Amino acid sequence: MNLTLSNVTTPALALAAILAAGCSSDDSNDTTPPTPDPANVTAGVTSLGLTTLATLLTDSGLDTVLEGTGPFTLFAPTDAAFTAMDPTYLAFLQDPTNVAVLEDTLRYHLLDGDVTSTAAAALSSTTANNGDDLNIESIDGSLYLNNARVANADETVGNGRKIGRASCRERV
Repeated sequence: MNLTLSNVTTPALALAAILAAGCSSDDSNDTTPPTPDPANVTAGVTSLGLTTLATLLTDSGLDTVLEGTGPFTLFAPTDAAFTAMDPTYLAFLQDPTNVAVLEDTLRYHLLDGDVTSTAAAALSSTTANNGDDLNIESIDGSLYLNNARVANADETVGNGRKIGRASCRERV
């Protein structure tokens, strides 16, 4: 599994063009694009092509946590990683009656604090937001969390939060 390392940190950075939505009034000659909601982490995650994660963040309520006071670092599974999951387990996580399990699972991909890929590479383990341990290895320039390779690191979304994308390829 490959992960994306995202650091959810400070005030808004520029996803403005990507996240801008809405239309101007017909009465106005103003061509200034509307200002996006800088705290919309879900839209930022979606803009990176992580649509399943974005949906699950919303379903679990963690989208509001990530849009609040941070910083946080998110190891974001790619859509390919979710596709590689047992479909029965993914359906279980998506069932609204299992929201507590979904939240715990997603919090396992979340760290408190701004942890860059460089900082993570210097660690051998850390504690996830749900209290479980994560093993970290840096091998030949690649970062692995519990054998899942971080494919893209230190991407910034929403209110300055960084994301690291994880793919479904495991270390061999």
